[in-house]
Amino acid sequence: MILYRKRQKNMNLFILLRNHYLLFVVFFLSALFRITNLDLIEFKADEGINLFLSSRPIFGHGFVPGGTVSSLGITNFPLFNYFLFPLVLISTDPRVVSFFIALINSFAIVAFFTVVRRYYNQTIAFVSSTLIALSPWSILFSRKIWPQDFLFPMFVPFFLSIHKIVIDKDD
Repeated sequence: MILYRKRQKNMNLFILLRNHYLLFVVFFLSALFRITNLDLIEFKADEGINLFLSSRPIFGHGFVPGGTVSSLGITNFPLFNYFLFPLVLISTDPRVVSFFIALINSFAIVAFFTVVRRYYNQTIAFVSSTLIALSPWSILFSRKIWPQDFLFPMFVPFFLSIHKIVIDKDD
């Protein structure tokens, strides 16, 4: 009986891997260049200011009512600092924070794959996710401590919502 249950667990794992192997391939391709070579990440004034603003509550200060200042002199909304705060609680090392940002972006590409696979087909999902995963600009803008790095993870729920409204007719 115990041997049967162990064999059944192994069979369930095999079926899971067989049905979802492209998810693992997409995650591997997206994480390949995002999570490796974290010592080569650019860390200048913009990244330093974002790290400083999000780590202020750790040192007894409150959140700043605004984020970084744009090139036009307008203060950005501090939403990125709120997203960055749980990562800064783990570590204030820029490489660790960049690792988690890259990991979040890699999971966002997998989520994009599942949304496209659901509404279109597996081939379109794999090709589009692979192109996003291996795009140099996408890799560059998914590793830094910068508000634009959360564009793709914020795009995926928006993309899903649009498809639910238009295709599923779900309010």
